[in-house]
Amino acid sequence: MVPSLPPGAVTGAELADWIRGHWKIEKLLHHVRDRTFPEFDSKIHAGLLPCTVAGLRNLAIGVHRQDGHTNIAAAPRRTARDWRRLLARHHGR
Repeated sequence: MVPSLPPGAVTGAELADWIRGHWKIEKLLHHVRDRTFPEFDSKIHAGLLPCTVAGLRNLAIGVHRQDGHTNIAAAPRRTARDWRRLLARHHGR
């Protein structure tokens, strides 16, 4: 974790790489979860359900990315039209 590093432990270039890596994750996952699967509008607030649903959202995003989709907002609509295609591809058929 960056705040716990002693002064001089990393170079400016390494620190810049870490920051870019963080924002890449923010862009690829959290932004998609916020916009495509609006987490903050969810009515699920009890117990472990919010974590479970977040995991399912992450799974859906990962499956769509593995399927080659770059527009995750359009991917669920496309899959909804032909859900067998997605399953067949991931089962090697």
